Parts: sequence; structure tokens; C-alpha cells
Amino acid sequence: MRTPEVQRRRRLLELAREWDFLVLEDNVYGELRYTGETLPTLFALDTSDRVVKIDSFSKTVAPALRLGWVTGHPDAIAALSAVRGDLGVSQWVARVVEAFLAEELYDPHLDKIRAVYRDKRDVAVAALEQHCAGSLESNVPDGGYFLWCTLADGIDGHEVMKRAFADGVVCRPGERFFGDPEPAKSFFRLAFTMVPREEIEPGIAALGRAIAASAR
Repeated sequence: MRTPEVQRRRRLLELAREWDFLVLEDNVYGELRYTGETLPTLFALDTSDRVVKIDSFSKTVAPALRLGWVTGHPDAIAALSAVRGDLGVSQWVARVVEAFLAEELYDPHLDKIRAVYRDKRDVAVAALEQHCAGSLESNVPDGGYFLWCTLADGIDGHEVMKRAFADGVVCRPGERFFGDPEPAKSFFRLAFTMVPREEIEPGIAALGRAIAASAR
């Protein structure tokens, strides 16, 4: 596979070898792919034991299920274990999840939630096109929980967040994802998975009103 995304991943691994550093791969959304070709993880591409991969059941089974796992070279895992600051996970939760996996229920569950989340994503994208056309641009993600939105010039991002929040809509301001907050004020992140399907379109309609009222 030689897609641009895979080439970027290979280049990162080349740099890790060249400059002798480890790569921490956050793969907690990796199982939630709705469209497009599944990409190999950095861990799968790694041939020099420089990737430590983190996965979690909290994004795929239940948000309150604070249980995950780390994959890496034994030396890296030993180093992580040596500095851990807790007393370990709930043994009861761990055994329940172990039984869930042993009964081969995980993969069918993933199929179900992928279908549900794909539908919610499509509803959210259609609602943005209906209520926010001309005021913002948004990606159509192949997976994950979020839409990344860019406001048009002349729209105050902080004012949008404030007005939307007053109408019951919460978005993550874009400056949370940038080192320099000032250029990021025209961006925001919109989650679509946790909201009931029937509330997505009314919520984005409220967002559209907030955007219209915030135009300078």
C-alpha cells in the first residue's frame, strides 16, 4: 500500500530510526473506520521496535470502561511498568471484558457500532450542508468520533461557541489543538457519536443560527 497516508507513516518511522526516538501511537479510534481503505498502524509498519501502540475499550465498548492495553517491545513495556503510578485496573472489569472477548462478541459489536456511527456521521454532514452552507467547511472523516470544521472569514469563533452553548450545543474550540491559539479561532471540533440520532439535525440547526448571529 503506497497511499500518501501510509507514505507519511513510513517517513515518520524513518525519522525515528535516523534520530533514535520512540513513537507513541494513539490507536484508540483505530477500530472505528466507516469508509475507505483500512490503513496499517505505525506498529504494523515498524521494523525497528520504535513504536509503542495504545488501544482502549472505552471508545468501542463503553465510555466509562477505563480499560485498554499497550503494545510494544518488551523493553519499552518494562520501562512503562516501572513508572506506573496506579494500583492497576479493576480486576472485575478486566475479567468481564476477558469473557466478552473469549465469547467472540467483540467483532460483531464493532460491526454494529460502526454502522450506527457511520449513519450518525452522514446525518451530521448532511445537516451541516443544510444549515451551515457558506459559513463553514467540514471534512467527512473515514472514522473516529469527530468532524473538523473551519469557519468562513468574518465569523467570530468565540462568539459562535458562546451562542451555541447557550442553545445547548457544545463544540471543542479549535485553539485547544494548536500551539498558537490565535490562528486557530476559526476552527472547532464537533462530536457526532454520543448524540442521539434524532438530536443531531436540530443541534446543528442551532449551530447554524449561532454562526449566522456571529458574523461580523
